[in-house]
Amino acid sequence: PSSSGGGGGGHAQVRRAAFSTLSLRYRRSVSTTPPTASPAPPASHVQTVVAPLGPFGTARRIVQREGPMALYKGLTAVYTGIVPKMAIRFVSFEYYRDKLSGFYNSYNALPPHSPPAPSVTFLAGLASGLTEAVAIVTPAEVCKIRMQSQYHS
Repeated sequence: PSSSGGGGGGHAQVRRAAFSTLSLRYRRSVSTTPPTASPAPPASHVQTVVAPLGPFGTARRIVQREGPMALYKGLTAVYTGIVPKMAIRFVSFEYYRDKLSGFYNSYNALPPHSPPAPSVTFLAGLASGLTEAVAIVTPAEVCKIRMQSQYHS
């Protein structure tokens, strides 16, 4: 069961990777540039405005300039982060649930090995998600976005 879940998660990441790269590159191409301190050009100077390519044009440009594998930049960072992410999620959930159950049971004068209350399970999940996000997800996403932002590499 765990290998099929890992395989399914990996397959989903591969399918999502190209869309993630396209989204990032498209957003960067239509973002506004900050104003410069240089003086305004003379009124007789004609400026050309480049229209954004759109998602399909962006994909076509990436494939033409960098090849089709450029759509999958950043996938290594995602795959490298999945295993520790899941390990930290499950280990920290068990740890937080055990500690919070102990506090909850002693505060409410319950036997030590009582099943955890729903509020304890909720708080343990919240804390494990926060631990996972800080320890693995944020650094992996930073790596992925930096890799996707690179042109011709």
